[in-house]
Amino acid sequence: MNTQSALSFVLGHDIVLAWLAYLLAATVAYVLLLWPLRAVRPMWLQFIFRALSVAILFTPALVQVTDMRLLVPAWFTALYGVLQKAGEVVQTSLMALLVGLVVALLIAAVQSWLTHRQDVRKDQERRQAAAARQSREARPAPTASV
Repeated sequence: MNTQSALSFVLGHDIVLAWLAYLLAATVAYVLLLWPLRAVRPMWLQFIFRALSVAILFTPALVQVTDMRLLVPAWFTALYGVLQKAGEVVQTSLMALLVGLVVALLIAAVQSWLTHRQDVRKDQERRQAAAARQSREARPAPTASV
């Protein structure tokens, strides 16, 4: 085993551990973000905020590091690229982030539409049940004849 393959094995192993740590931290951050988002009304707005936070936290970008191409969090590489004034890194990261945000917004729109349909269906059922109750109450009660 030559030194180049040993180096790539160690670097690859470290990347897996780094991604596991990042995914765990991002999951915890998302769960903690859900707490204040419960108060957001209407629900479609809550879906949008949740989808955007998932897209920002979990969208990867493919960047070139020495002779290897690595997946790293897109928001992190975009921020790093801006700070280092690396235009190509920023462009790559922002494109990945933009695609992730568009997909997240589409999913939020579908989820919002499905929830709206369920709410409309439940509302119709409630109205029908109320109308049935009202019609039963409006009928005169049978009187006993002696």
